[in-house]
Parts: sequence; C-alpha cells; structure tokens
Amino acid sequence: SLGRVFRNGEAGGRHNPEFTMLEYYRLGMDQHQLMDDMTLLLSSVTAFKEVKRVSYGKVFQEKLGLNPHGASDEVLSALVQKHVDKGLSGLGRNDCLDLLFSNRIEPELGLGRAGELNGVYVYDYPASMAALARLHTNDQGDQVAARFELFTNGVELANGYHELTHAEEQQTRFRTEQIKRKEQGKPVYPYDHRLIESLRSGMPDCAGVAIGLDRLLMLMLNKKKIADVVAFDFFRA
Repeated sequence: SLGRVFRNGEAGGRHNPEFTMLEYYRLGMDQHQLMDDMTLLLSSVTAFKEVKRVSYGKVFQEKLGLNPHGASDEVLSALVQKHVDKGLSGLGRNDCLDLLFSNRIEPELGLGRAGELNGVYVYDYPASMAALARLHTNDQGDQVAARFELFTNGVELANGYHELTHAEEQQTRFRTEQIKRKEQGKPVYPYDHRLIESLRSGMPDCAGVAIGLDRLLMLMLNKKKIADVVAFDFFRA
C-alpha cells in the first residue's frame, strides 16, 4: 500500500499530520529477513547503506549503561530527570523509555556526511511496546517484541513487525490497553473487532513494515524539515 495517511496532533520538523507511507508485507519472513529485504529495496533506489543492527537492550547499555528490560521504574524515572528534564515525574515506564531513547540515543543513530544514508536497525523492543508484533525470548532471557525500527542520520524511517497472527492474544492486548486507559482516566475507545475476526479466519506467517517516504525524500535531498519536501505542510495548508 502506497498512499496518504494521517496522524492527528503531530506537526513539526519531522512530522506532518498528513504524510505518505509505503506499507508492505512479506510472507514467510521474520523481522530479520525483512530487514534484509528493506536494505535491498532502499539501496536499489537511493544511496542507502546498512551499517549496523543492534538490539534495543544493547544500545541502551552502550549509551546509558543499563538494561532497559530489567531496570526499575524508579531508575528510569531518575534517568529522565537527569538526561531529559528534571521537572518530569510520574511518567509511565514506556514514556520514560521513549524519552530516553528519543533524546539520548536516536539522534546519534546512522549519522553520516551530507548525502549519505547510513542505516541502523534497532530490534527486540520491550515486550510492553509490542503493539501488533509477536513476542519472543532473547539470548539474555528477556521477553521482547519481534519488531524493529530503522534510523538514518538520527531520523526514524521505518517500523517493522513479525506480525502477531494469534487472535486471542491480540484481543487480550486490546482489552488490557482499554483497562489501562480507564485506570489512567483517559478516554476508552472500542478496539478493532474486524481485525480480530480476520486473524481468526487465518493470517499467514509474515512480516510487515511501514516506511515514511516524506522523511526518506527529506534525507535523500539533505533537507532538515519535512516541510521542504511536501507541497502543503501543516503550517501552510
């Protein structure tokens, strides 16, 4: 699928509420095989070069000196206050991990000279960030999500999953999220029952990925803002 998609509430240097996304799935592949496939695809149309694959746990260990899968909520919160904003408190575990990753790790991933597209794949995200991906156990015994993200010049380009095809597990995740939102006083939305029924009907083993083409074009043209490569960005539309 190649077309326009929308994310309400996101506008800035790397975000636009309306953008172009390429989303595709490959049968019989896991997330690592899909990384191979993506590298072939991107290198055939751009100056893209894969330079590294690193697990989420290892890159946290390298940059912040801790295991994100085993660190306590208190330790993560303290690191956010130290490295991001000392005024931030009361955040959930995933919020802390996201802030640490986006502020201390992501900006340094895949850095290169102007015109170079050096790709770094980060894989095995925490199980709590699995979304629609399968879970598995890594070599250290941590339960992790079978998903990856691709970064080039400090910019996230793609998000890929070894797709979860188990209907009951996906339904449980949806219901758990509803309960969590209710406990936090947030609006509770109905989950996608049609997706659950489709999974019950039978979805083949596959891996899928979504690639932000506006961001890719921005990097190919060595631009700093997504507004430089779209006809009508949010602030001009």
